[in-house]
Amino acid sequence: MKDRSMSSIGLILIAVVLGTIGQLCFKAGTQGAKVSFDLSIIRFFLTPYIALGLSCYACSTAVFLKVLTQEALSYVYPMISLTYPLVLLFSAWIFKEPVPLIRWLGVFFIMVGVVFVARTS
Repeated sequence: MKDRSMSSIGLILIAVVLGTIGQLCFKAGTQGAKVSFDLSIIRFFLTPYIALGLSCYACSTAVFLKVLTQEALSYVYPMISLTYPLVLLFSAWIFKEPVPLIRWLGVFFIMVGVVFVARTS
């Protein structure tokens, strides 16, 4: 097993947090919005929550690219799925979305897969 630098792990976690915040901003920005694929979509992208979400995604992508200079894609990309439990948790907490047990189980199994990837890379 390759020794992972704390730098890589920290950067992966930063990318995960930024991606999670981006998703939460997207959800907040779309609540009550009417989206159509005409010129008004440009105004939609410039609304505060959507713009913040896009900015978080851009920063997450920049961090992800930096990590790819240090680690294998086959290791790093599965780690990004750590956003799944965070988005599920915050969706239930912030937006009061119902999250059925089967969805939690599905995400649990994804996380088990991430542990396998982390240990075998």
